[in-house]
Amino acid sequence: MCPLTLATNGTMITPEVAARLVESGVKYVEVSIERIRPEEHDAFRGRRGFWAKSLQGIKNLVGAGMRTGLAMCFTRKTYRTVDDAVRFGIEPGCRTFSHFNSVGRRTGTQYPHSGPADWLTLRRK
Repeated sequence: MCPLTLATNGTMITPEVAARLVESGVKYVEVSIERIRPEEHDAFRGRRGFWAKSLQGIKNLVGAGMRTGLAMCFTRKTYRTVDDAVRFGIEPGCRTFSHFNSVGRRTGTQYPHSGPADWLTLRRK
């Protein structure tokens, strides 16, 4: 049987939801936080207060004993923050870190894609 995992923005992960996920057999939850600065994350998501809710979701998952990871997208403007991002994830108890190339509705001009040289820098980290 394949272990059940979940990817989420974490904003609705209360202590009760985290406990239910553990009880239901979920083995890993990955929470996406776009930027380590609250104002940048919230601007990217288009919702004020989402950074704080996502971070609280991580803390609730870790507190419930869930193996929790942090996922972030990097752009040409942000790929150099990877070391700070990993440290940011370790602080609340994340045990896994994933990074992705920024894709989707906001990547065109506002959040330009990382290029090959940027990705080589990330891979070396």
